Amino acid sequence: MFTACDPCENHVLQEELAPTGVQKAVVFQRQCGIFGGTSTQVSVLPTSAQPFAGGNIFGADANADPSLEMPSGGPPIAVKWLGGQELQIAYDARVRVFQSEKTLGDVTITYDAQAQGEPEPTAEPKPSESSSKRRRK
Repeated sequence: MFTACDPCENHVLQEELAPTGVQKAVVFQRQCGIFGGTSTQVSVLPTSAQPFAGGNIFGADANADPSLEMPSGGPPIAVKWLGGQELQIAYDARVRVFQSEKTLGDVTITYDAQAQGEPEPTAEPKPSESSSKRRRK
C-alpha cells in the first residue's frame, strides 16, 4: 500500500473569523525544506479546521529576495474581512504570487498589492449617494 507523505509543515500566523462566524481566513507559512522553500499562504476554512496542505485561495513567496522575508521565512501577508462574504488580502507588490483565487464558494476575494513595507488591509470607502451628490454641486 502506498501512502502519500506531505514533506511540508504549516505554521499559522493569523486567523480572522468571518463576521458570519461560520468560517475563517487563515494566514500561514508553509515550509517545504531546502528544495521547496518557504511561502506564505491563505485558506478560507470552517472555524474548527486548520490548514493541512497548501492554501486554497492565495500563495506567495519572497521571490528569492531576503528583504521581503519575515524572520521565519515567507513574505508578510495580511487579511481582513470587509463583509460576511468578502475577504481582502494585502501583500507587498514585489513578492511572487503563485496563486490568487477570485472566489471560493460564496466568498469573494479582493487583493491589495502595496508598493512597499508591511502590508495592511485597507478597505476603500464606497461612495455613498450623499457624498456623490455633494461632489456634483
